[in-house]
Amino acid sequence: MVESIYRFVVYSIAPELNYDIKGLEINNELIAVIIFTTPESKKEWTPVLISEGEKAGRITGERYVTMIREYALKAMRNRPKSPHFYINELAVSPEYQGKGYGKALMKYIENLSNNHSLSTGIALDTSNPENVKMYEHLGYNVTYKFRFHGIKGYSMFKPNH
Repeated sequence: MVESIYRFVVYSIAPELNYDIKGLEINNELIAVIIFTTPESKKEWTPVLISEGEKAGRITGERYVTMIREYALKAMRNRPKSPHFYINELAVSPEYQGKGYGKALMKYIENLSNNHSLSTGIALDTSNPENVKMYEHLGYNVTYKFRFHGIKGYSMFKPNH
């Protein structure tokens, strides 16, 4: 199920909505990846995405697609109205966590945002309290907390310098 959802994100959502994907590799092994949007990225789901989402729903079960849709809607309501970068996903292989690779990818996006003529900062959402601590350490602030199927979600933002 998780693999199907990630395939949907990487092969359908990311290209259709102009998501950017950057990664780090060591010895030809992908160890970390960040998926993000710029202020110019498309915001609306296209007919292609709706169709691909329906396919993903048939593979994973409609319940999971509905949950993802609900989470996205709750999170999107609390994003800044001003132009900004948005981090969709940050993942680091377990054996490489805690070694600064995620921080390096975050700094890369911060540099892009700080040098972008329209961007006011970077927004993200997480449901992992440990991630909240990491993002706060990097200068992000919790702007909204929400509940989602018994899980607490956090919307966060870091303004440009």
